[in-house]
Amino acid sequence: MSNPVESVSNEQVREDVFPDLTPFIDAAFEVHGRNGGGVFIDDANGTEDDNEEPFEFEPDAQKRYEKYKKLAEQKLYPTCEGKVSTLSAIVELQNIKKQFGISGNCVTKLLEMIKVWLPEKNTMPSRYTEMKSIMLGLGMKCKAIHACPNHCILYYKEHEDATSCPQCKEPRFKVKQGKFGPKQTKEPSMVLRHFPVGERLKRYYSTPSISEEMTWHDRAEVSSEYMCHPVDSHQCALVKKKFPEFAKEGRNVWFGISTDGFNPHGTQNLSWICWPVILVMYNLPPSLCMKSEFQIMSLLIPGRKSPGQDIDVFLPPLVDELKDFWENGMKSL
Repeated sequence: MSNPVESVSNEQVREDVFPDLTPFIDAAFEVHGRNGGGVFIDDANGTEDDNEEPFEFEPDAQKRYEKYKKLAEQKLYPTCEGKVSTLSAIVELQNIKKQFGISGNCVTKLLEMIKVWLPEKNTMPSRYTEMKSIMLGLGMKCKAIHACPNHCILYYKEHEDATSCPQCKEPRFKVKQGKFGPKQTKEPSMVLRHFPVGERLKRYYSTPSISEEMTWHDRAEVSSEYMCHPVDSHQCALVKKKFPEFAKEGRNVWFGISTDGFNPHGTQNLSWICWPVILVMYNLPPSLCMKSEFQIMSLLIPGRKSPGQDIDVFLPPLVDELKDFWENGMKSL
């Protein structure tokens, strides 16, 4: 005889593993509170708001949005029960790949077996390259910027077209020993990865529950006795006094910046290190601002040695982006 408590628990596990990704698709494409036809619906009384401007997608975003909505609602196979969709199965398999470091070839073999095991007319892709291309439109954009392996310069702005470092003369691309002597490859010696902050901020502000929390710092009561949050600090008060125009708009974003290095291989005998540069949003309350989902990785600095005091060499892409926000602002939608 089956245990009802156990069956409920198993059902909850299935729902957790294969969540409904339809709200995530709306958030990724910044669509909220709309009926799909470009008219805003007032959730309180179900009426149309005539003052709301018609929703317009970015170029080609309409097709991508419809594609992912279909995948999020499409059953994995015709007789499938529950919330298991094509997209949720693909996302979960990708999470497992990253968690356990499975190779792409191994995932392809798994997909081939899973596709055979599933009932006919299933929508599971048969190769990892196909699965990866499906998720490509949902990912965050990343800019790869070449760098000198000796931490002299970035191949950025005035050095963008340089083929070697003007300071140490180190070649931009790796040189390998070929059959007829040294040969320059197309593989860069070092690559800095820049993850634009603006796209993440847009997604935060396009989610109603998060956008409300992003103005918490403006409503918070400042404590003069205890420091429970940076908003209670003397430095925060000085910034508000120095930049009153910035401080009076509660939706403006207050960032803290942090960085530290780690060995991605988890062992100390390998000469490799990664330095992520993390932005922390002090707009959020103490219960949220230090959670990983609200910490933005803006830069990833790889290499065989830590940047140390040369870290300022790698910061210009982030600094330029933040200066642009300060001078020109950014529309959240």
